[in-house]
Amino acid sequence: MSLFKLAGGHGSHKAILFLITAISLTQLCGFMIFYPALYAPNIHMPLQADINDTFHIQKEKYARLPVFNKVVWVVFDAMRADMIIGNTKNAPFTSGELVQKGKIQFYKAYAHPPTITFAHVKSLMTGRLPHMLDAFSNLVFDQSNSNESAPSNDTYTTEEQEKMTEMVGDSLLYRMKRASKRIVVYADLLWFYMFPKKYYFEGRSENLDTFYILNTDTVDTNITRHLPNEFKNQDFDMLLLHFMGLDHVGHVQGIQMLNSVQFQEKALQLDRVLSEIYANITDDTLLLLCSDHGMNNKAQHGSGAKSETESFFAFINKQYNTSTHQSYLNTHTVNQIDIVPTMAMLMGIEIPKNNLGRIIPGVIRGTNVSYAQALFENARQVFLHVIIPNDDFWRGPRTEYSEKALMKIAKKSIRSIIPLYYRAESLFLMGDNQCIPVLEQLLETTTKLFDKYTVVSKDYWGMGFGLTAIVISSIAMLLLYLNYETLSGMIFISLYNY
Repeated sequence: MSLFKLAGGHGSHKAILFLITAISLTQLCGFMIFYPALYAPNIHMPLQADINDTFHIQKEKYARLPVFNKVVWVVFDAMRADMIIGNTKNAPFTSGELVQKGKIQFYKAYAHPPTITFAHVKSLMTGRLPHMLDAFSNLVFDQSNSNESAPSNDTYTTEEQEKMTEMVGDSLLYRMKRASKRIVVYADLLWFYMFPKKYYFEGRSENLDTFYILNTDTVDTNITRHLPNEFKNQDFDMLLLHFMGLDHVGHVQGIQMLNSVQFQEKALQLDRVLSEIYANITDDTLLLLCSDHGMNNKAQHGSGAKSETESFFAFINKQYNTSTHQSYLNTHTVNQIDIVPTMAMLMGIEIPKNNLGRIIPGVIRGTNVSYAQALFENARQVFLHVIIPNDDFWRGPRTEYSEKALMKIAKKSIRSIIPLYYRAESLFLMGDNQCIPVLEQLLETTTKLFDKYTVVSKDYWGMGFGLTAIVISSIAMLLLYLNYETLSGMIFISLYNY
């Protein structure tokens, strides 16, 4: 009885508190082991890795000029493909007048879940598939250094390069800054979270706080008020505009949105904005219109439902001469990440090293970029991203890696594509047109194998151990809750007898 008295008469309660703490810690540890094992992060290639030096391909072999001198990239947040493609009620200019004039090419785009803005802005810039962990990042933003403008040259220290890419890794915007391009952005705050203004954007760029959902107009007019000056001065290489109003209308109207007057007015307003932008761009400017994801008929998004994953691309240029039939012939579905290598080709910059997208043939053909060259750059970049299992390869000396050497370091499940790559490379370097079907086959095979690659990279032991810890601790907590009084009495008796 001395121990019970020593505990101040509360020995049983302290013992139960100890059990609760132990069970909670076990559950927390199980979750911390299980979650990273389930959602294993994508592998990043170090920025210092020079693919061209390593694979003995001289830059002169594929040197190219940009197809367009300027890009105006417009994002209509949460606009589903059928809300604009062929929909002259919502978009009389975009799907009516531009189609009749043959100045637009439409593509439906599959947006991989989770269908949230943060994940798909990242995908649109990096060519990487969205990650479940991005769903948490969608609500967390760091506004530090958001008012500092980007330097005017492309000279960055190693430390600055790491800071530029610490959130998303290699990206189209990073490649543009390395090429001394001027980027102006009027968009949601999340752009400035992923791409610090200090390193990326011109000083007049403005971040807009869009978390006040009831605000359906100001979030868009805060962007359009800047457009007259931008088009008057034309002192940008990329102008990036992200309109959030339609998404806000959806969250406000809910299930009634598609039939609401507010939705119709917002769709027409965005169409008028696009008309004004088109009227002010030059012949050497590409106007790229897209959405980050779609929404279901209840104006919700976040899952993998067909309506939520159906986004779109519209390539617009005053020099295009596309028939009405061809404009809609291109509405087959591409992957959203395919925009990254496609835009890299059009802008004359390197493809981001972590990209898994494939160039869109209909956009590249007919430009001053060789289709075979574009395919080769894309196929080589994706091949290396998938075939190299770790960063050790890139930390080594920049020497030529033979087919035999790659066979030794590649994962067994993807070694079959190595001979295909070397065959495609050989045909390309010889200038043989037969390289095109081989390169297309390589891209097709490599991207299909990526699913297997990501499965192999998951930590099943960690998942099993973590899940076991979570289940056992949950059962223990439930039993403790259901038998609290009985257990308290047992502890009291044992302490009393002691």
